[in-house]
Amino acid sequence: MDDKQNQEFRDLFIKVFSFKGFQAQLLQVLAEMPLQTFLLKDVYTQAEILKESNPDINEFEADIRASLQQFRNKGLLIFLQRGRYRLSDVFWRFISKGNQPA
Repeated sequence: MDDKQNQEFRDLFIKVFSFKGFQAQLLQVLAEMPLQTFLLKDVYTQAEILKESNPDINEFEADIRASLQQFRNKGLLIFLQRGRYRLSDVFWRFISKGNQPA
């Protein structure tokens, strides 16, 4: 891995671990998505388990959408079209097995 990729991973690492609580849990859900491109409805389905550990969230789907916007703003994912997203290439490489920073 070259210096540029190492720097990308370090920067991403800082962004990812700046999230706490529900957003950190949601990032874990995204990291477990089988494909780099996904639908919002798939996130809703996969994140259903988070309702149990976050009973104080009344507008669950709205909080997911707001979190996805924040992840997009941090460069972790890309909005493709309504209800369709793609994990950024650097985040995808970061979560892929065997591609951890040196």
